[in-house]
Amino acid sequence: MTETSPRVVVVGGGLSGLTAAYQLSLELPDAHVTVLEASASPGGALHTVDFPSGPMELGAEAFIARRPEASQLVVELGLTDSLRHPGPLGPAILTGGRAVPMPRGTLMGLPSDVDALSEVLGPAEREVAAREADLPLAWEPGSDVSLGALVAERFGPAVVARLVDPMLGGVYAAPSSGLGLRQVVPGLAEALDRGAPSLTAAARQLTGTRTPGPVFATLDGGYRVLVDALAAASGALIRTGARCTSLRREGNGYTLAGAGARGGGGGGRPPAGPASWSP
Repeated sequence: MTETSPRVVVVGGGLSGLTAAYQLSLELPDAHVTVLEASASPGGALHTVDFPSGPMELGAEAFIARRPEASQLVVELGLTDSLRHPGPLGPAILTGGRAVPMPRGTLMGLPSDVDALSEVLGPAEREVAAREADLPLAWEPGSDVSLGALVAERFGPAVVARLVDPMLGGVYAAPSSGLGLRQVVPGLAEALDRGAPSLTAAARQLTGTRTPGPVFATLDGGYRVLVDALAAASGALIRTGARCTSLRREGNGYTLAGAGARGGGGGGRPPAGPASWSP
């Protein structure tokens, strides 16, 4: 690095911020990268703590192994040997006071076979859901809509309440009404872009071509293993307890003002207080 090297500040030291810093280290190897994280440690919503029985996640506990992004990142960071998958038990839904297996052929709770919903929906609710395959679908390729609103409109609110929201609530900690279809199920949106005539048909296309193998994966030792590996691989200076309070343009760059920075990639602990960072 030199005095003329690019200076970059990443605001937020969660998984996205650390991944951004790591990607910057690959694309701009001469850059000075600083990561500002408001909490006491990097990782954001991901937080691993030790219990007598072993490490426990207080945030997300796994990632979807069939999506390539996280799996490829694990491989790039040399963490393949730390990968772990859940046991053979499949997911279940608590409905009507009893746990029933997740209906076959569902995609993030969206059904591809309404006949498989007999233990989750009543006869009248299944009849409403079955009509979806024959409803006209007005879809503009490349667009996005509320996943929950679209599913409720086409399959009925019971499918949202008993399948989609329980499935997505554990992943996104948010109701499906506030999540975009393309954001959550990009493959489904792409199937609609290609001309699938209904959500049922689009889900059937995807469930029929699923990659075999475990759906979820995590790391031995918890997500902190990934957080620590990203922080180290990025080579960034990580300031914890650092809040960005303003951003202003200065010449060809920007200056960020913040407060409370402490710690750092080198282990130093400068006094907490007002500070500024000029990328």
